[in-house]
Amino acid sequence: MRKSAVLGCAVIMALMAGCTAQTTPDIPSLGSAGPATATDIEVVAKAYFDCMSQAGVPVALAENDAGELTIVKNSGSWTLQTYPNGGGGGNYDDDTTLSADAQASFQEFFENMPDHPTLILDGVDHSQAYGQCLEQTGYDFIEAMGEVRSDPELNVKQVKANNDWAACARDNGFPAIEDTEMPMGAEQPQPVLLPGSITPDQLRALLVECPNFSKDTVDQAPDWWGLEDVVASSSDTDPHPQIEIDHPLWFTRVGPDFRPSDADLIELERMVQLEEALQEPQRAYWDERLSETGTAPSPTPSK
Repeated sequence: MRKSAVLGCAVIMALMAGCTAQTTPDIPSLGSAGPATATDIEVVAKAYFDCMSQAGVPVALAENDAGELTIVKNSGSWTLQTYPNGGGGGNYDDDTTLSADAQASFQEFFENMPDHPTLILDGVDHSQAYGQCLEQTGYDFIEAMGEVRSDPELNVKQVKANNDWAACARDNGFPAIEDTEMPMGAEQPQPVLLPGSITPDQLRALLVECPNFSKDTVDQAPDWWGLEDVVASSSDTDPHPQIEIDHPLWFTRVGPDFRPSDADLIELERMVQLEEALQEPQRAYWDERLSETGTAPSPTPSK
């Protein structure tokens, strides 16, 4: 299994390596206006792969779940990377022992992730080639994945976790909460919906009787290069229940003339308090665990 994480903020090393100009004009861009055909997506991926390869970046071309040759993977034992659609991440192979310098690079990247295209492979900075190839081809990692098939085995575990929690909630004062159903095709399991009328204090009391966070699940998950900031995601562990608040999304009315009323702002504050109440058990766990290791701050919780 390859370890990975979604990270927040970094300024890393100097840029190097240029990208050879492509001869194919008007390469279709993933994520551009209008639908792209499978052929278009594969053409973009091949152009991006060729650009990266010609610049000396070790990459491989692979099929997505739909059988399209669109996935351009970085080759190497460990990677630090930002993405054109936002965010960033890092990974390393299970059989890789990171050096002190590599661990420091990960630490710096996690704390200060740059907003410009950044790609570090096994300590070599390919950011300049990466940025130029992205700009030249319009390659988009999410679009390249196509239709992602859900994992039936993981879906069974997730639906069971959701419905066990829903049954507990019904037994503890919320009889209207419904079970989730097994998804069809490429769909993902839907979360358990709590009534929008629930108060933060009611939610906290419910989570005492029906926990939405399992310490044992996280303790069983693999450790991330010694910094203890892993979020359980292993297929060998039972997932946490997925829970959301069924509240009106008033902020979808945002426009040039929209002015939230006092009632809107009060409702938004209540939504924020409910989301924080859902995350409190996980935050408390990490605050305690990280205080024991002397590592701070606590990671951003997952839902």
